[in-house]
Amino acid sequence: MRFMQHYLLLILLGFFYCTPAIAEQLPFKVTLGYSQDIFNSSIQVNSTDNVNGMIDFEDELGFDESVKILMTRFDWFVADQHRLTLTVNPVRRDAQRTISGEIEFEGDIIHTGAEIDSEFTNTIYDFEYGYLFSKTEQYDLEITAGLYWMSTQFDLHASGSIENSSGEISFQENYSKKVSQEIPMPLLGLRYRHFFDQDWTFIAAAKYFGATVDNISGAITSATAAVEYKLGNNWETGVSLVYFDIDVDVEKRLFDGNFSWDYSGASAYVTYSF
Repeated sequence: MRFMQHYLLLILLGFFYCTPAIAEQLPFKVTLGYSQDIFNSSIQVNSTDNVNGMIDFEDELGFDESVKILMTRFDWFVADQHRLTLTVNPVRRDAQRTISGEIEFEGDIIHTGAEIDSEFTNTIYDFEYGYLFSKTEQYDLEITAGLYWMSTQFDLHASGSIENSSGEISFQENYSKKVSQEIPMPLLGLRYRHFFDQDWTFIAAAKYFGATVDNISGAITSATAAVEYKLGNNWETGVSLVYFDIDVDVEKRLFDGNFSWDYSGASAYVTYSF
């Protein structure tokens, strides 16, 4: 927690340092986008050594690999070299399957043949501060620092033979358990923009960080490539390719385990400046 406090303090100092340079009219951008992504995800919660505690969402629970996501992004260009951005991505997935092998969740073993209904919701808040340290007529280069915050919840409902942590097996018609966790992770990165002309821009960005924050340890890797086109004075449109990977271990009273996912996909978006 102390690391996170120092990290956020540095970002705030950068923000307050730039405030004297604010222009009379501050430029803002609002972006709405749609993406189609391919996911690979798994979860492990309070498991024992009886069976493999890692549950694969796609292979074992039947989650669809292809996921549609709506994205909202707000940009505030505080000064010539300083940018604040908040991106919000809500993700909701559900699946139904008769499992073909044993799975373990919260210390209970759900046996082969059980009917499983599961739902995973994850709202992602990506806060980013950008400092533009190099700029020419053809390109600019920006260093970024921010906080990637995931608000996750996983619900599992089962009907079948359930073995509890004491080894007792019983048929349960309405077995149900839920776990939720807030996962904050810092991120550092670089963003490069190349201006082909006044209308066309190519953007490449990469972010990474590995840390332990308040009993949550792990690493995040993110890479984006995009092309944007100016439609007019206030409107832009763009397409992008994205790769993202996160793997975290959580040691909390209500969630003791591992959460990992990676996805890659393409998106299209439109931006309005004011």
